[in-house]
Amino acid sequence: MTSAITNYGTLLKQNGVTIAEVVSIDPPTITNPIMEATNLSSGAWREYIPMGLKEMSEMSVTMNLVNSAVASGIMASVEAGTNASYALVFPNTHTQTFTAVPVSYKIESVNAQSPEAAKFTLVLKPTGSLVRS
Repeated sequence: MTSAITNYGTLLKQNGVTIAEVVSIDPPTITNPIMEATNLSSGAWREYIPMGLKEMSEMSVTMNLVNSAVASGIMASVEAGTNASYALVFPNTHTQTFTAVPVSYKIESVNAQSPEAAKFTLVLKPTGSLVRS
């Protein structure tokens, strides 16, 4: 019998370099959209077939704001809209590598009555295929 594996220690890498201190990741959903293929010989049942175009949804990553150089670099990548190689590295299991376009960057709300680490969220839109290793 195997035991569940913790997600604690998951990393996000950009072009092979770990970026910031990841607090939470909402990984992309991988979909294989379908289209209707019902025809007159379907026996009164709707039929569906894969479209052949797979897709990954946007993903968001919340990180601690560690230093201004990291924040500035991520903001610049959003402004440039340049594809980069990203990898989700799960501890003791596997890595998912993909190319993505940085879509948005947001510094999270700050509340003086409930201080906590300053955080920002980066949204990425994967483009192309996912490589698992």
